[in-house]
Amino acid sequence: MSPDGKDAQQQVWELRSASHTPPSTTTDDEFGSNGLERRNMLRMGKQQEMQRVFKQASLVSFPAILMGTWQWILLANSQGLIAGGRGGLFWSFIWTLVGYAFLAASLADMASMAPTAGGQYHWVSEFPPREYQQVLSYASGWLSALCWQAGNASGLFLCGTLIQSLISTKNPAYSAPAWQGWLLTIAMTAICAGFNIWGESFLPLMQKIFMPIYVAVCFATVGVIWALCPHVDAKTALLEFTDGGGWSSMGLVLMVGQISAIFALGGEYDRAHAW
Repeated sequence: MSPDGKDAQQQVWELRSASHTPPSTTTDDEFGSNGLERRNMLRMGKQQEMQRVFKQASLVSFPAILMGTWQWILLANSQGLIAGGRGGLFWSFIWTLVGYAFLAASLADMASMAPTAGGQYHWVSEFPPREYQQVLSYASGWLSALCWQAGNASGLFLCGTLIQSLISTKNPAYSAPAWQGWLLTIAMTAICAGFNIWGESFLPLMQKIFMPIYVAVCFATVGVIWALCPHVDAKTALLEFTDGGGWSSMGLVLMVGQISAIFALGGEYDRAHAW
């Protein structure tokens, strides 16, 4: 007998009935769940406990803006240019994109089977053999938490030091001391933490508002760079590989320089945490 007074046979009957009943996708309940979402929760044996604030449009906007691919490739391309050069940066971006596409397809497959918030550490606790679920989900959860901490620290640090770069552009005499960069990073952290604590209900709306602006600014930035920056021929841009770090082989050089592409393209799993 379950805590709500239903026996196993009744629960199975309800589950089978729900799986054969066309869901109503227009009516939301008190949690913001539509019929399809309620049916999926019943199918997985889960009970809705938190408010659903993200829908399809905001789920598309959320990872696109959070990944910030075109911004990060402008801000963090020095590693790829030093270890690989123009050609190395370009081709490492291409094969990293292909690799991430396979990863995204795998995540999408798991999300279709278990569409719940939580992401990898939840799926790892569900899909492996029972005897390995606990240890694998524990390892996956800690790896995810450490990645979040490192990723958030790097992004907030870049935001803080980017402010210093803007100040230096306006005032060339500004020396951009490291301690001020640290304070700006702490300020960015406080702003983000405060918004996530007290303003999370506005996040989906902001994502939908900023998405067209994000795309428009991307095209504007590309246009400005295309028009004003010096150009090189296609052979130099695509086939010039350089080793600025003194590594032993070009293969190793490209592996080291690939960090720029990985940093710019990482984050395709973000929407799995916002279901």
